[in-house]
Amino acid sequence: MISEQVVDLLYHIDLATEGIMNCLDIGRDFLPYFECWLRTDPPKLVHTEWDHVDITGRFLYALILSRMVTKKQHQISIERRLRKLLFSSLSEGNGLSYRPNLRKETANSRKHLAHMHELRSVLFALTALIQYEGDKQAKNYANKLVQRLYHLTMKQKGLLALKYYHDGTWYPKDRMVFPPYTSGRNILALIEYFKATQDSLAIDIAEKFVKSNLQCFLEDGAIREIAEYYPELCHFHSISATLAGIIAYGRLIGDQQLVERGKHIYDNPHGLKKYGSSFGWFKENIMISFLKERIYQRFNFAAQGTLHNVYVRYGTVLSQTNLLEFMLIYGLIKKLIQ
Repeated sequence: MISEQVVDLLYHIDLATEGIMNCLDIGRDFLPYFECWLRTDPPKLVHTEWDHVDITGRFLYALILSRMVTKKQHQISIERRLRKLLFSSLSEGNGLSYRPNLRKETANSRKHLAHMHELRSVLFALTALIQYEGDKQAKNYANKLVQRLYHLTMKQKGLLALKYYHDGTWYPKDRMVFPPYTSGRNILALIEYFKATQDSLAIDIAEKFVKSNLQCFLEDGAIREIAEYYPELCHFHSISATLAGIIAYGRLIGDQQLVERGKHIYDNPHGLKKYGSSFGWFKENIMISFLKERIYQRFNFAAQGTLHNVYVRYGTVLSQTNLLEFMLIYGLIKKLIQ
């Protein structure tokens, strides 16, 4: 049992701020690093495609909030650099965030992609600039972003694919992506933007996203498992962010039934709580958990005579999976039987 004790939040905020400041590449205009490899010798920071928009937005948002709490001003110059980086990725025309590194690779407009997963970080950062800095340029970008997102949401009936290109095409074009990974995670950011600007368009979008994302949960609170959603449905941080947004939306509009529905999805033995720890930390990815459940639910291993029989009976499932899932299932079957 964890003993109750007073936690010095200001101390931990300072540590988190220092962590952010040490994850910036001075040689590349303070571009954030996405990954920190602690198990390599020596440990190292690594750039990925997520640096330019998603992590830049996250870092900027976090630094502004930490400064509002601690009242320390030493990080303002870093915030301005991150603001410049973020704005460089935003379209003057529609406010969507496009990855600058990909935009420079080719003149083909098909490569100008806006990743729906990243809009949450962008809108949070822009909202913080509006709310705490009175940033008119940020408000202009955010307004355009929300207008464009509204247009896309209405056209896609409340669902979003993964990537949107300048030429108006989507990827993947033949299926929708697991909603929490693209739309659901944006609900809370839309609500915060509305609170800062009173732009009702944001609430119209949030309403659509809430309705489409509630379909991802069963009555008992479990995540609805749909094969075509692999592996996006395993990104638990998007799922938990979606649930936070659903509850926040219910509180905003005074819908207590929706709030209770969100609480049920979390608290129910079949719901999200089972993926967490006793101290509030949750897994980044729950693919392994899903695959274990699939195996246990579909087979009673105690009744199986041989490993060969298990492989044969599971063959039809394996044939419909991608390579990563195939490898994971193959290894799990052997471990679970052993």
